[in-house]
Amino acid sequence: MKKSDMGRRSAIVRAVNRFEKAVDDYAFLGTIPMDCEASIQRREEIENEYVKARELLVALFMRYSA
Repeated sequence: MKKSDMGRRSAIVRAVNRFEKAVDDYAFLGTIPMDCEASIQRREEIENEYVKARELLVALFMRYSA
């Protein structure tokens, strides 16, 4: 395997792992109470991380599948 292929594979693996963690956190979003500012902020952080991780994963697959 060439060095560039290893870097590409590594980037995709990291993106998949990040997305899996974001999905796990997103799955428990409904269990976070909305009773204080910290909870609301945490929900927003989880939602934002999910969107960023999904966008990164899609961008990498689009880039490397061409």
